[in-house]
Amino acid sequence: MAATIVGMSFPLLGVVMSMASSFIFGMFGSSQDSPEEVLYKTIMSQVEVLIEQSLIQERMTSVKNMLLGVSDEMAWIPDLLQNTSHDVQLSFYLSVQHDMAVNARDAFGDCYDSPTSWDCASWEEAGTIAITNEYAISHIETLNTLYSLTSSKRFTKEVQNQLMKVGLKYRGLLQHSFDAFVNQRKTQIELQMESYSVDGRGGGRMGVFKIKDISKNKLLSKEEEWFSGTEIPDYLKNKYRAVRDDARERLAKNIQASSLMIYPQLTSFVRCSVYSCPSGYVGKAPNLTEYSTAHCCDMTCAAFSCQAGYKPDAAKSGNIISSRSVHTANCCIAHCPAGQYAATWNNVTLTGTCAACTSSCPAGSKLDGVCAGVRSPACRDPYCSEAAEFSWNCNAWDNCNPDSSKSDNMFVPGSKTEMVNKCCKQGGSGDRRRCR
Repeated sequence: MAATIVGMSFPLLGVVMSMASSFIFGMFGSSQDSPEEVLYKTIMSQVEVLIEQSLIQERMTSVKNMLLGVSDEMAWIPDLLQNTSHDVQLSFYLSVQHDMAVNARDAFGDCYDSPTSWDCASWEEAGTIAITNEYAISHIETLNTLYSLTSSKRFTKEVQNQLMKVGLKYRGLLQHSFDAFVNQRKTQIELQMESYSVDGRGGGRMGVFKIKDISKNKLLSKEEEWFSGTEIPDYLKNKYRAVRDDARERLAKNIQASSLMIYPQLTSFVRCSVYSCPSGYVGKAPNLTEYSTAHCCDMTCAAFSCQAGYKPDAAKSGNIISSRSVHTANCCIAHCPAGQYAATWNNVTLTGTCAACTSSCPAGSKLDGVCAGVRSPACRDPYCSEAAEFSWNCNAWDNCNPDSSKSDNMFVPGSKTEMVNKCCKQGGSGDRRRCR
């Protein structure tokens, strides 16, 4: 109920509460498996032996209790804050942020300051990432909520800087912790080899090759192969070492596949709402995601480079695109540069294909039209001054004389009316008849 109400008024507050509550109650007694509970169970199922170490168990319990305390507060405080001022809400989340910052070293143990220490290795190999991952997410979400609660530029800038600092710190710690845990589990897949004598085979022995998960005392596979001599030969040792290595890789992939929700979280600690998109991009919805242009911003046509034969369409500059290769039609219009025109084939324009315009003509012909980007002007004749081959002679027609001012006019051969109109002028003075 609280998550719903808060989420309606302040979406980030609802995210913080629902995330913390779903994880913690999912981990400690929910009625159905949430993604967080699946992650927790996956990790915990891999550390049945290591988790028995009492010191680590006590420290993990302490972190769990701290998260449960935060969850208890989240279960009722948001309802109380619903009709209060932003200052009151801000004060509450500053308090939550303070507690989580102060307790971060307890959550991450010696790894927080000494990631290469033996104590850190023991802490990480025990699968503590199942707890620290959600601790980090809850802390970052609290900072994101603080960012959303005020419009003060100075305040939001400080929170933004802290988001970057803490986010990068947690990301490195969690990635290191997850890798350390997976690598530790891989070493617990062992190859055990032994042999025994075989009667009736003229010597030699039978080799026994077992792949075991020693952390769970579980036999994964068992094979037997006969060999000559008294010692297991290298080719058999290498063969089953490869089988062991394959089992280790399959285990690592199984852990990763069962914990897919952890991967976005390992690198996802800054909200897009605090990320400034570069020119030509627009911000996506403010969700928890990786701090980068690709994840926080959508490309618009303003950032798209049109291919040859096209130019940007200003009316489409704000269109959002998802790929640089398929959005010419969404962002551009056909356009050929000066001196070129859109080529055609069988009267169909070849999209994006430009050809050079005709720039000169042989003697006796001149360009018909100009290069307008849609077609090339053609070389045409006759022009009035070059029409002898077409028996051009204005005097051959009634009351007509050549018109020197029309010597560069072009006409369609064989058209008497056009030729007279384009090349001739009316006959002598006083003659009332027209050229015909």
